[in-house]
Parts: sequence; C-alpha cells; structure tokens
Amino acid sequence: MALKDLTKHFKNPNINWRLRGQAFAQQFPVEVQQVHFGLYAHLDTNESPLPIYDRNGPGKVIVLAETTALKVGKFVGGLAARMLQNYDHFHRRPLGTPAEEGIFPDVLRCLLVLDLSHRPKESIRGLETAWKQEIRALLLEQNRVHAKHRGRAESINLAGNLSCAELAATLGPVADELLRSRETEARTSRTKRKSTATTKK
Repeated sequence: MALKDLTKHFKNPNINWRLRGQAFAQQFPVEVQQVHFGLYAHLDTNESPLPIYDRNGPGKVIVLAETTALKVGKFVGGLAARMLQNYDHFHRRPLGTPAEEGIFPDVLRCLLVLDLSHRPKESIRGLETAWKQEIRALLLEQNRVHAKHRGRAESINLAGNLSCAELAATLGPVADELLRSRETEARTSRTKRKSTATTKK
C-alpha cells in the first residue's frame, strides 16, 4: 500500500508546536522531513460539545460537536509545515472565555500520507482533486457522511466512528488506483509525444 501511517510522530508529546520553520520540522525523524509534498487524510475526533473551527476567513466549522471528521487535501511545503498549520487553525469558541487553541494534537486520531515528493510538483493539484472526489464518493456510498455535514469537501464530518485500521483499508485502494491511473496517463502521454516526433521526422 502506498499510504504511510505517520500518526505517531504528530502525537508525540515531546513535539514543541510553538516552534516555526526548520526548527519545528527538525524535531521529526527523516521519514517525515523527507516528505516534501503529497496528499494527506487525517481523522480528528472532537469529544467536546463545542464544534472545532478553522481560522480561514470568518472561521468555518471543521469538526462538529461530539463528532469525528476526515480531513483530506494536499501539501506542497512539507508535511510538518502543513500539520503545524492545523495546530494554528483548529480551535473551539467557548462563550465568554478565550478560544481553546492548540488542540490539534489532542483531537488527531490518525494521519495517512501519500508521499508524492518524487513526482512533478505541478501534478499535485490534479491529484488532490481526484483524491477528494474519490474519497467523498466512497464515503457517501458507504453512508458514512454525517447528516449535518455541509459544504466542505476537504473536511467531511462522519456518521459514527471510523477506526484508523478501517480508514487505511478504505483509502489504501484509492491511493493505489490514483497512482496507477496517473502512471498510465503519463505513459500514454510519452507515447503520443514520441509518435508525434517520429511523424515530424
């Protein structure tokens, strides 16, 4: 399976999430530091009666109260930097008290990563679109999407629980097929270019 389970590295209680840039990234082992860009999928479980918000714009709800959500997307500036962004953005908003911040390591259940560092960087956007579409369609087909989920394709609130083992079993074939299809497209494209070049001669 192409997916890597890197959960333990981001659940490590010794990680200093207040660090930035290289100082933050260098806390992780080589297998994390060498993942420069790719696709991710992580489960976040919110046991609180308060929802978890994002800090983009007015702040959209990422995880509903007492719900687990699956967040999927791409990263192009290193995996550690992308997860640090989650740390900065995830927060709850209790009435009359300061926001509950720095909650990402606590709510993170598991993190699966498809390392695409060996592929052309410009191909990531197209792969991300297919990644999101395939996962959303699969979750809908399995009736795993929460009835109150709205909008966001990159953060899908789930109906019921989904274990890390189930997530890996569900998304592993999606990742493998995504890579196979792109490799087939690349081979077809190379063949067409060679054919064109031969014809011109």
